Amino acid sequence: MKIKKLSLLLLLPILLASLQAQRLPAVSLSGSAGSAADGSPWSSRALRGKVHLILYMDPALHKKAMPFLKALDAHRFDARAYSTVAIVNLADTWIPDAILESLLRKKSRELHATEFLFDRRKSLIKPWHLADHDCNLILIDRRGKILYHRRGIPDPAQSERIFRLIRQSIKKRD
Repeated sequence: MKIKKLSLLLLLPILLASLQAQRLPAVSLSGSAGSAADGSPWSSRALRGKVHLILYMDPALHKKAMPFLKALDAHRFDARAYSTVAIVNLADTWIPDAILESLLRKKSRELHATEFLFDRRKSLIKPWHLADHDCNLILIDRRGKILYHRRGIPDPAQSERIFRLIRQSIKKRD
């Protein structure tokens, strides 16, 4: 059993590196599966033309993630070239969806260039190779190519690397 775990740990960087050379598979959230914060259907095909940092998160981790989110918001990246897409895994919480959605709609007005989405059935976990019950970060360029993929809340050094990649990607013209 320990050998299998060790093998998986050794393969993880290789798998993540191969993921970074790819694009995210197209997915959508609509109806009972999820939606945009305003209740409208959402498709990942909309993730083109800007640099996007996608955060797929268990709501229970929001307090731990706040330092990163506040630092990200403080950068005030140009909303014409960048956006944050915060996808909340509503299936991972005991809080009623209506209450959590209301709180997050309020929060979306406070955060710069952030779009909130609700995944009610964990619809994105398998196709995007996300960790359940965790925080997942995926940075994609204007064409949808994965530039960075991470599981877990970034520490300050990792956060600075992400912010630098965002700045570089915004400056780069495809």
